Amino acid sequence: ELMRVWQLMTNHYPLLSDMLRDATPEILEATMLPMTGPLENVIPRKGVVLLGDSAGFIEVSGGSGIVSSMESAKFWVNALVAEQRKTGDWASIWQEDTMQKLNEAFTFSPIYRHIKANAERNAAAYDLMFVELRTSEKIINNWEMVRQALDIY
Repeated sequence: ELMRVWQLMTNHYPLLSDMLRDATPEILEATMLPMTGPLENVIPRKGVVLLGDSAGFIEVSGGSGIVSSMESAKFWVNALVAEQRKTGDWASIWQEDTMQKLNEAFTFSPIYRHIKANAERNAAAYDLMFVELRTSEKIINNWEMVRQALDIY
């Protein structure tokens, strides 16, 4: 369904259809964006590293996501260049063990931990508000707990 909508938009939607008229994509497929935190594996295929919103790097704490996307891109550029210098061969970067090692290193990077912590805190606040409390009466009765969970006022 998602791909059908995409085709309709790119073929008929004003401006978008004009901008993409001459595009010839080699790969066209739907991906899943996590709304509760970053992807665990940002290397879905050899030669592809997902960055920014594609990897769930949506700054749920109120930022635009540009800084977190740039920080994650910086990590990957540095990691890929360092790996290429070490081996002297670009193709070796995309071996399974190397991809796994790089992906694991990324999960320990400050930007990954920052985004993941914010996503977990946001998910906890969401669960509190919409699962645990659910009604306005329960929210009002537990306002101090809600205030602390959301870190407001």
